[in-house]
Amino acid sequence: MIKTVLELDFLDAADKKFKISVPDPKEDLEEVQVQATMEAILEKNIFISNNTHLVKPVGARVITTTVANMEF
Repeated sequence: MIKTVLELDFLDAADKKFKISVPDPKEDLEEVQVQATMEAILEKNIFISNNTHLVKPVGARVITTTVANMEF
């Protein structure tokens, strides 16, 4: 089984990292779409980190892992 996660990294006003993980993102995601989504998250101001708001997107990545269950 293959699992995929999109991780979005931000900095908050305290200069601390904040990560949002999105399971099963679209396979054909483009950088422009991810960047626009991160900007929209900042504009909506819906997440709080360390009692401050998110202020800057710093990166994103798609992580794909293969999970092999072992049966006993």
